[in-house]
Amino acid sequence: MFIHNHKTVRRVLYLSVLAIAFLTSCRDTTCRELARIEQLMETSPAEADSLLSVIPEPANARKRAWYAVLKTQLDYKLYREIESDSLIKTATEYYGTPYKNVSRLRRYRAAMAWYSQGCVYSGLNDDFSAIDAYLKAQGLFPDTLSRYYALSEQKLGIHYLNRMMLVQAKQELLDCRINALRLNDKKTANYVFYQTGLTALYGKDFNYADSIFGVILSDSTFSFSQKTGALLQMAKIRLHSDKDYINALKYVDSYIDQIRDKGQYGAGLCIKSDIYYAMCEYDSAYKYGLESFSKTNELYTMCSVADRLAELSMLNGKTDEASHWHKMYGELRDSINVIEKSRDIEELQYLHKDELNKELLSHRHIRFIIIEISSVLLIASFFFLIYYIFLNKKRKIILDKQKELLDQEAEIRRSSIQVLQARVGELSEKDQNARNVLLDLYRSRLALCRKKFNNTDECRLLLAKKIDKIDIQLNRVDKTALFEQLSKSYLESISDILSEITDIKEKEIYTLILRHLGCSINLISELFSITPVAVKQRLSRLSKRASSDFLELFTGHNINV
Repeated sequence: MFIHNHKTVRRVLYLSVLAIAFLTSCRDTTCRELARIEQLMETSPAEADSLLSVIPEPANARKRAWYAVLKTQLDYKLYREIESDSLIKTATEYYGTPYKNVSRLRRYRAAMAWYSQGCVYSGLNDDFSAIDAYLKAQGLFPDTLSRYYALSEQKLGIHYLNRMMLVQAKQELLDCRINALRLNDKKTANYVFYQTGLTALYGKDFNYADSIFGVILSDSTFSFSQKTGALLQMAKIRLHSDKDYINALKYVDSYIDQIRDKGQYGAGLCIKSDIYYAMCEYDSAYKYGLESFSKTNELYTMCSVADRLAELSMLNGKTDEASHWHKMYGELRDSINVIEKSRDIEELQYLHKDELNKELLSHRHIRFIIIEISSVLLIASFFFLIYYIFLNKKRKIILDKQKELLDQEAEIRRSSIQVLQARVGELSEKDQNARNVLLDLYRSRLALCRKKFNNTDECRLLLAKKIDKIDIQLNRVDKTALFEQLSKSYLESISDILSEITDIKEKEIYTLILRHLGCSINLISELFSITPVAVKQRLSRLSKRASSDFLELFTGHNINV
């Protein structure tokens, strides 16, 4: 009996050892495969992807997080469209942001998880979430000698540039270039060098931008797209900074010649149209602007070109075409406004979500404290008689600490609410500031239009008509000439009126302009051959359809006639 039991025990032990060895072997095999894929991913992403495709998603949380990072990086490197952040969130939720008391390897993998989440948001065009993820990744990398640390600087710079945060964009791009050169990554260094030139150009630092794009054109290590892009940017610099239209045309023609086979050279034609416009050659400007509109599919460029074509149509006397382009400009501008408003809403949603998460975390802390206090009170009740005699002082200390914790949590909640209110106030203030800037732009353009009109014969005729002592009768020809001159002189302000007031009629536009010129109700009624009451009704209808601050630009400084 003893021998039989002894053999059974040995057999059970032997099978247990085999099972443990098998499970350990399986675990080590998965880890070895993931480590091999991680190394191979840098040199041969396609081969690494093939190896990863045969590995099922692990059930273990640590391996699943590692797997999620590798899968996301391979999808990103192989230009696959990533439609959701659900996979990579399993990694960021597992790793969190462990700044202290963790190994360098865990910090590196946590950094890679947040960097990969930033890549996902970059693909989804979510600048706000991408910036947040890249900043967390930067704080987690054990050192700056990592290629992915440099790439996080690059991507942060690009997102800052998208948001026109030019100072931050320039700093991140310059830091990335330094790190890329230290890592002998010439491709990344060249890419961020070109982007640095764009930050200088957008910031109107034309001399610095000129030096950067000049280096790009003379250095053979830069790619074809970077060199052709530099040609286009140099044309902009010659146009806007130097007013050197001849060299600007040379640069843009060189750009178009080199990229013509690619098909998409609408941006070059748009710049060429701007150059001819600056040279007052309106026929050529209209020709290249029209060609540019058909050669581009970029929304902002199309909107700018439509606005310019509307103006050029008016200058060339093509009123029908001007109306068409004004309508096209309005539709494109509305599309851009929808996109920009959706981005603002996404930011508000992100801020609201962040505040809700903080509030939820605060509530969890409060519940935990309440449960802890309840447990302490139950225990205290059980030992009440003993503690009442011997530990009354200690019990008082414990209750004081608990009260202090509750006060701290209440202060945290109040601080969170104050931060949220401050952010909402900042957003409202930014909206008002943006409106004030837009009104200042309208006001300056209106003054320029008034200046143009003051130098015309029609202005002098209108001024004579406004003087009570001189009785001048305007015939139909005089009125037609007056309105045509108003259309030419107030072209920019007419564009502003069309953007502010939808479905406005031509006579209503002229009524606003005449009010800006100080014409009385009686004079306007005479010019339109209608009664003064009809003029007042027209102005009343406009006041209901347009904002008061915009109408005040035209009617706030009337000359009583």
